Amino acid sequence: MSHTTFSFKPIGLALALTTAMVVTAACGGATPPETAKVEPTATELPTATPTTEQGAQMEATAGTVEETDTAKVEPKAEETTVATAEASDQTDMSPADEKEWVVAKVDTWIPVVDELGQKLQAARRSFEAGDVDTAATMIREGAAFLDSEAAAVTSEDDKTALKEAAKTQLDLATKLEKGQITSIEALDEAIAEAHQVDVAHRLINAKEETLFPLVEKLAQHFQYAVDALNKESYSTAAAEIRQAVAYLKIDEARANGQVKDALQALVGELNGVADDVAQGKITSAADLEMTFAQAHYVLAAHYQLAATNSQNRDALRDAGFELKAAATNLEQTLFHVGQKAEGDDALFITNLRNLGDDLIAGKDVKGIFEELEARQAQAAPAAAPEDEWVVAEENIWIPVVDEFGQHLQASHQSFEADDMIAAAKEIRAGATFLNDEAAQATDTADATALKDAAKSLDDLAAKVAEGQVTSIEALNVVFQEAYQTDVANHLRLVKEEALYPLVEKPTQHFQQAITALNEGDTAAAAREIHKAVAYLHLSEARAVGPAKAALQASIGELTNLADAIANGEIASPDEMDALTFAQAHYALALHHQLAAMGAEDLGEMKDAGYELKAAASHLEQTLSRAGREANEDETAFIENLRNLGDDLIAGKQTKSIVEELQQRQGSSTTEVEPQSQTAPLPKEELWISFTEEDIWVPVMDEFGQELLTARNEFLDGNSKASATAMQQAAQFLQQEELGPDSTPEDVDARLEAADQLVKLADEVEQGQVTDIAQLNPAFIKAYQVNIDHRLASLPANERLALIDQATGHFHNAVEAYTQDENDVAAVEIRKGVAYLRLDQALSNESAQEALQTPIDQLNSLADEAAQGNISLTELEKGIADSQSGLATAYQQQAAERLTEDNNASGYALKASLHNLKEALALSGQEVEADTTTFFNDVNSLADKLVAGTEYDADHMGQMIEKLGQEIDNFARVKSTDKAKP
Repeated sequence: MSHTTFSFKPIGLALALTTAMVVTAACGGATPPETAKVEPTATELPTATPTTEQGAQMEATAGTVEETDTAKVEPKAEETTVATAEASDQTDMSPADEKEWVVAKVDTWIPVVDELGQKLQAARRSFEAGDVDTAATMIREGAAFLDSEAAAVTSEDDKTALKEAAKTQLDLATKLEKGQITSIEALDEAIAEAHQVDVAHRLINAKEETLFPLVEKLAQHFQYAVDALNKESYSTAAAEIRQAVAYLKIDEARANGQVKDALQALVGELNGVADDVAQGKITSAADLEMTFAQAHYVLAAHYQLAATNSQNRDALRDAGFELKAAATNLEQTLFHVGQKAEGDDALFITNLRNLGDDLIAGKDVKGIFEELEARQAQAAPAAAPEDEWVVAEENIWIPVVDEFGQHLQASHQSFEADDMIAAAKEIRAGATFLNDEAAQATDTADATALKDAAKSLDDLAAKVAEGQVTSIEALNVVFQEAYQTDVANHLRLVKEEALYPLVEKPTQHFQQAITALNEGDTAAAAREIHKAVAYLHLSEARAVGPAKAALQASIGELTNLADAIANGEIASPDEMDALTFAQAHYALALHHQLAAMGAEDLGEMKDAGYELKAAASHLEQTLSRAGREANEDETAFIENLRNLGDDLIAGKQTKSIVEELQQRQGSSTTEVEPQSQTAPLPKEELWISFTEEDIWVPVMDEFGQELLTARNEFLDGNSKASATAMQQAAQFLQQEELGPDSTPEDVDARLEAADQLVKLADEVEQGQVTDIAQLNPAFIKAYQVNIDHRLASLPANERLALIDQATGHFHNAVEAYTQDENDVAAVEIRKGVAYLRLDQALSNESAQEALQTPIDQLNSLADEAAQGNISLTELEKGIADSQSGLATAYQQQAAERLTEDNNASGYALKASLHNLKEALALSGQEVEADTTTFFNDVNSLADKLVAGTEYDADHMGQMIEKLGQEIDNFARVKSTDKAKP
């Protein structure tokens, strides 16, 4: 083979690899090696170039691509698309198995990536359960999916293949019904064939946006394989590698040219590696890393080439997702060879990802690679960013999540390089960003905070330029304050779509912490947990109600864990509390579910879609970190969350989120309510239960968490720990700053409550308190004093979250009563009432009186349920009647506040509509199309009130009045129902 040198534009290392391979084929290498192992070549931008001491060269040289002979790697095992031979010893299931696989055996891995996969998965499960009729129904629905997709494709070959596969599936359904399919192996073979056709003739043409959620799958399974091998669980490690291969095959089907050849070679090599691992021939994770790096590297090349093709056909949104996928795989390439992105490598990856975001957002850019070149050149004078952090010290972690962070990062790097002029320039750019955001802020407090932070940065820039700032610590203090302002007054309000790429960050850092612990690097493990905490802080700033409290509690637990690891108190994952990471993911899932409901109430359905998808991801991780597999209902619910999220993002019209999820969950034995049924961890951890007085109150903040801790420690006999928690709660009351509307009476009430807690703590520590009931008066008073202050300035979306939470508990009550869990049902009703009481405290006097009647009804209903004195139907009617009463109370409040407080009126209008819709759903009353349209109109008008935009006062009054008529109509229908014999 000839040795030829070619020059090309500086388009990034991974694309350089692709270019080199294409050039090689064109100039004498037209027939590529059968299983060529891809070696990275060259680029003018030295980006993400992994190397190893063993000589597996993956380095870039400047400016040229040299054509060389490539080393051949013979695959160790022949691999068909799906192997159906089942080994005699079943492998341990990995953290994500049952949720994402149609068939999950030792050598059979078919991932669920679309509706066909869901149908095939349901069919297989039904067959294994002996329900052949349902299995046949699911197969027919899968056939219908293939048939409908055949009509959408443009290629006649694809159309024919999909139609033939649909016919084959229909024949399979008939055979199932006739009892002609008697073994799971025969069913698996037919399922595998359908999946192959789906991949080869449909998924190859799918939009990259559709498949983008799969980008992280390869990295996850590779990491699971490493973890399993470190634990000497060889069968699990082998299974994880084969699962990764299942996803790699989807990319291989979509690739072209020599990238496709390289992916095919990697599939063979990885299957051979899996065989060696299973047989104990490979026992060290280090032996896997280069192969894993190679897989990610070739995928990065694939995605960059795909981005080029997308640009050529003006599919710039697809190109954006492909650039982001390339960036992710380049990062993973470096990770698996033990390197860190630095200098130009880090900058190139950052530019890939940022350009991807810009293309997805529809921004006009030059040609992709011209734009990359320009961005690389523009950033060249400044110090290249390191990793994803502005400040990376022992206990200071500021992630780069927006343009502001990029400016701080560049300034920090320049300061460390003694380039004070560049550092000052970047600080001023950060100040300009904050001033621009302040100009767009709708809330005066946000605008003021952003302007103040911008001024602080401008002042700092002047001092830096004049040489008055000499220590990095002084810089860090101002940066941290500015970042906190950015989070609290800017990022708190941005669209979820903008932050969705950060969803997996805690997962990644948790996993890297465990890996570091397994390797004995406690300092690195502690750092990774602190990094995860930095992302949790961002979510905590955006969270409301119990989700905020759960995140605050989790942040505290994670910080303590990181400190314990750093101090040498914990030296391995086995010494950790197994649920610490699970609790963090659960808190995040709860936050995103509540945020989805809040977005729905504001009519922001696309945002709600991203929130649901984020919730699904964290629920999966909750189960994984809790060490258990999802049951069938949980699996279905998570998939329904994700699929509904995709539908909302795509703009598809649906019912309310709760109604849509209930309908999709209908085939399962349990109706799943997003706020209640999804978590494997006990919700009681978010409640203070004064069971002696039949009172339940939700934990809303750090103060509530301290009270909960104090109560639980007392019950466990730990008087000292209980007293310490009480003292912390008292300190919270004493030190937290009150708002500008606070009165001297508010201050006095908090100090008095704090004094009572301190006195009680002393008595507990001295053993003078022996009964838990003796804690209740001081606890209840302190809780009420604190919550009154916290609720005083609660915005409309957070108030709506209280109503959503109440509704969720009413659904829980019905579910519990269905299962004859009377006490649980009663508790759930009282928890719902607890949220209503919180909202009642925010209302004016007349509204408080109106709300009291349905609250009393619900408390009475709880008593009846506890004693089992009512039927399930009576319970449902009782809750529906109460929600109708709530709808009336809020409707009256909306009318009363219309001229004096638009925000309060808009909130009340939304709350009224929410409760009416819930009452209708619970009572089983059908809602006609024109009524649905009216409800949508009311919601839109309520949005205007909340947002403070102009509206027609007369029209608004008429709509509120008509809503009252709809509530009356519901009451009349219910009254008629009760009168029927």
